[in-house]
Amino acid sequence: MKKRLLLLTILFIFIFSFSASAANGFEISAGNNFLVLNENASEKEISDAFGMEEQKLKSYISANGIIYLAVNENNTKQIRLSSSKNSFSEEIENLSSLIDEDITALSAELMGEEDIQAEIITKGAQKFLKASLSLSDSGGNYTLTKYVTVAQGKNYTLSFYTSEGENSEYIEEVFKTFTCDDFLKESNTNQNKFLLLIIIASAVAVFILFTFLRDYLKSKKE
Repeated sequence: MKKRLLLLTILFIFIFSFSASAANGFEISAGNNFLVLNENASEKEISDAFGMEEQKLKSYISANGIIYLAVNENNTKQIRLSSSKNSFSEEIENLSSLIDEDITALSAELMGEEDIQAEIITKGAQKFLKASLSLSDSGGNYTLTKYVTVAQGKNYTLSFYTSEGENSEYIEEVFKTFTCDDFLKESNTNQNKFLLLIIIASAVAVFILFTFLRDYLKSKKE
């Protein structure tokens, strides 16, 4: 009886830990030439690179839903990933479920820019809108390149700010590393294997629990 109880406990721990590892998340790699917030750089180091106060940086991150922030040491290249949810994104659910004509029609609202020339690209099975804008501010001229998508009812915007004269080849390299659990995959094989494993483990757990209770009630009668 003790052996069955121990096995049941181990099995439930296994199921819990396996489920926890499947929690939504994302992966992105900026490379060694970037300071990445909370990876190899603190908020103080990032704010110094941006040339702004640390508290203002925190407020900016919070206000814009930024979940990833990277900057090179001389602040000529910046990478920002933001995530948010609203009624518009919830209605779309996933950008990949729309035909290209509908995505193009919604490009201004999705990109947050009027009269923008955006192209539709596909990474894996997930569709994105990509556009580049030439902008300028007190820091000089720069190019903003944005990849925008909607997945699981959330807006995801991956933005690259590149100062004039800087090489922009890093953009494609970084985008290649960008994955997210919310995105559609080319194959659901891994997901199906996970669900099958959960079903089998749950069935075994129910069987062990049943036999444990049966033996326990039997021993009580004796």
